[in-house]
Amino acid sequence: MIRLARTLLLSLALAALSVCGVSTAHAAPTEEKAEGTGVVNLNTAGEPELDLLPGVGPTRAQAILEWRKKHGAFKKVDDLTRVKGFGRKTFLRLRPYLTVSGQTTFRGRKSAHTAVAGRPPAMEAP
Repeated sequence: MIRLARTLLLSLALAALSVCGVSTAHAAPTEEKAEGTGVVNLNTAGEPELDLLPGVGPTRAQAILEWRKKHGAFKKVDDLTRVKGFGRKTFLRLRPYLTVSGQTTFRGRKSAHTAVAGRPPAMEAP
């Protein structure tokens, strides 16, 4: 009985919010889209090449370079998760663009204006 009352109350609250124009869905993060194809070799790429990857800026690129300097070559692309700032989610988004052998062939650029996840462009940090 209590469960039914709770469900009814929640349904009424959601209905009231939707009538008022309030979205009950979670804001979907805006992903940066890399324009281009190819791969970036984690063992040979410099900051400019790493910075081209979606979600990787100068700070993350520098973290990769520092990890590589301290620990040596990446043995597999999964080793990127050992670099501070690269969790499993970020790694999975980047994986199609990564390699540890061969040449860097990624030729693309980030879009000139990308929104911070969940925030409108007007609220982005400079």
